[in-house]
Parts: sequence; C-alpha cells; structure tokens
Amino acid sequence: KSIALQTIHTRYPSHEWLHIFTNGSLTSQQKVAGTGATSKLFSFYKPLGYGTTNFDGELEAIVASLNNLLYRIDKFHKAVILSDSQAAIEDFLRIRCNQQNDNFSGDETVNDI
Repeated sequence: KSIALQTIHTRYPSHEWLHIFTNGSLTSQQKVAGTGATSKLFSFYKPLGYGTTNFDGELEAIVASLNNLLYRIDKFHKAVILSDSQAAIEDFLRIRCNQQNDNFSGDETVNDI
C-alpha cells in the first residue's frame, strides 16, 4: 500500500493534481452494488440497485466522478481518477471510443474537462 501511495504522489503531486479515489462494492446479502468516490472537492456514495455488480459500481464511480468535476471546473487545474479496477478503466475507455451518439454522459464529460 505504501508503494502505491508513493507512486501516486510522485506521478500526481497533490499540489498540482486533484486526487479522486473511486470504489465499487457489492453487498453479498442483498446482491446490490454501490458506488462512491472521495476527493477534496466532493464525496459521494450511492446504491445502484438489485442485480448490479461491483464492476458496475467501479464503472459508475468513474462516470459520476467526471460528472461531479463538471460542476467544479473552476476549482482545479488537473485531476486524476484513481481506481483499483483496471477492467473498469479499460471498459470506460472502450465505451468512450466506440460510442457514436450522445447517450453516454461520460463521453461529453471527458471532452468538456
């Protein structure tokens, strides 16, 4: 863990970058995923509904974080979203690259930011 934090602070110094930590989780008893993120500018957690997975939570955390940044565009210069799910990051980028219409809100968000 300390090596990961050291790497983050070396590549993305907090005086230059807004750090956004995301997470998706699944409650095994209720089979409901949740999503959340925290940064100096915002923090949120929300349930996603029955039948969702922790992967859904990870992906939604990225999209919701980007949407939160849109409302605070004048409060930072650079931002980095830190996720422990490489698959969610890759899926987000794949969707963004392949989406041809405006149905995916994260697409406009990335371009606007």
